[in-house]
Amino acid sequence: MSQQNISINSGQEKTSLLRESIQLYRAVEDIYLKLEQTSFETSSYDIEKKTRTLNDIFKNLHRLESRLCKHNLSLAEDETERILIKNREVMIGKICGYNRSLQQKAKTISSLLRHELNTLNTGHNAIEGYGPIAVGEENTLSGSF
Repeated sequence: MSQQNISINSGQEKTSLLRESIQLYRAVEDIYLKLEQTSFETSSYDIEKKTRTLNDIFKNLHRLESRLCKHNLSLAEDETERILIKNREVMIGKICGYNRSLQQKAKTISSLLRHELNTLNTGHNAIEGYGPIAVGEENTLSGSF
């Protein structure tokens, strides 16, 4: 096989890998968008199912990206490769943004659950916290005025 044939095959493989990578990142984006739209009423089964799907996609992406790293992505051989490399970079940036957003949402939910558990453990509930203040008794908020 000549050097030119090897280069063509390598270029075709790189293009194919880039396209597959972009498709997988789009699949991740779709799931993240669905997760962002979930509410507290969403069943844990649905969330676990999406999580398993994400894990499978990320495993495939890891294998794909390992193969893609063998190619020099800084040297695009043609315009198609340049466009694909740019699209892949944009998708990776979007996924990073979705990761941050999802992480913040998870931290918020965790904080709310921690607060509820602490409330349950101390025997207090939200209704007791909003009751009238006894004469001569001040809470933190009203005592600060």
